[in-house]
Amino acid sequence: MGSEMGIRDGFTAARARTVAAWRLPHLNPYLASVVTGAVVGLLAALLGAAALSLFSAVRGVSSGGGLWGGLAFAAVAVVCAVAGEALLRGFGTQAARLTSVLAVILTIIAMLGLFLDLVDGTLGLVLLPLIGVTAYALAHWLVDLAENTPSLVE
Repeated sequence: MGSEMGIRDGFTAARARTVAAWRLPHLNPYLASVVTGAVVGLLAALLGAAALSLFSAVRGVSSGGGLWGGLAFAAVAVVCAVAGEALLRGFGTQAARLTSVLAVILTIIAMLGLFLDLVDGTLGLVLLPLIGVTAYALAHWLVDLAENTPSLVE
């Protein structure tokens, strides 16, 4: 029985090392931004739909409104920024946190300023990933531009 436990523990340890060694491929930063934008946009749409259905089931209204709606909106934004940072870092992108936070802010601005009526419903499942792709690509370009612009010598 003791040798069987040792074999099983060795097998489990080998599998754990295999999973730990798995990494995302390092991609061109713009391609990584596009992929991340699509994933984060879809995540935002799904989390938003889940929050709306939760509010409908618990409170009997289609949106949270007031404090709870604002907290849900902030929670979705934070989860999306953290997920985007993790993906960008996994793809080997420099300044992953800055790019992700900037992209989420750009997505919120675009969504609230231009597409608020359109992202409600099933169209949001298509539109939010497209906005996310655009926002992450733009955010990467802006961060890259800021990092590579020569400073003025006084």
